[in-house]
Amino acid sequence: MQLEIDAGNSRIKWRLRRGDTLITRGVESGSPVAALEVVVQAASAGALQGEIDRVAVVSVRDDAARETLAAQIEQRLQVVPCFAEVSTNCAGIANSYTEPQRMGVDRWSAMVAAAQKLDIAARPRPFCVVDAGSAMTLDFVAADGRHRGGYIVPGLSLQIDSLLRATGQIAMDEAAVPQQLLPADNTTDAVRRGVILSMLQLLQHSVADFASAAGSSVEVFATGGDIETLLKCSDLSVRHCPDLVLDGVQYLLP
Repeated sequence: MQLEIDAGNSRIKWRLRRGDTLITRGVESGSPVAALEVVVQAASAGALQGEIDRVAVVSVRDDAARETLAAQIEQRLQVVPCFAEVSTNCAGIANSYTEPQRMGVDRWSAMVAAAQKLDIAARPRPFCVVDAGSAMTLDFVAADGRHRGGYIVPGLSLQIDSLLRATGQIAMDEAAVPQQLLPADNTTDAVRRGVILSMLQLLQHSVADFASAAGSSVEVFATGGDIETLLKCSDLSVRHCPDLVLDGVQYLLP
């Protein structure tokens, strides 16, 4: 039984697997320690009690949070967790960073997982991974498996929150996810639509540029908490993979 944890900046995704069989999964907001309490409760129920023998973690949180999480896992589950790290090469993907350790491990895990889903070793073709979370990251990988770089911009909530903090006269009401991005006749929709439009334009423009340079179509993998909001306003063809970061764990931590 393996517990896999994706400790992002604002959410914790987790799942329990026995081999290739998914047992249970969840998404929690807040600290990894709070999320672990939920996981422990699920794992302690019925037949799952005492069966977790491996914990694999992909964490972008700071060293203090990582150490706290590791200590809690050891205390509550009696298992020493394994933390995924970024490397120069993994499963046919070559990192473009001169200092690989400075790349977010969630980006690396998602790229490696996407490459395996495409089976680019057998059928080489370029792809892009977009992860719309606290930040929106875009990463581009050539058909030969070489990472060609990427972009990082503030995510949807972060852009809206920073605008509200910096402008005292802007106030927003609760709003439904927009279905179209025409100019708005109220402040709430004007802010939300403007931010979504800017994020989509970066995504669409950068994918089109990469496809032009590659001389072929580009497969786009999409993940992250805000990706469904963005995709509702776009006709871009993507493969939505909610667990893409966790899917890379088996390659980073075989």
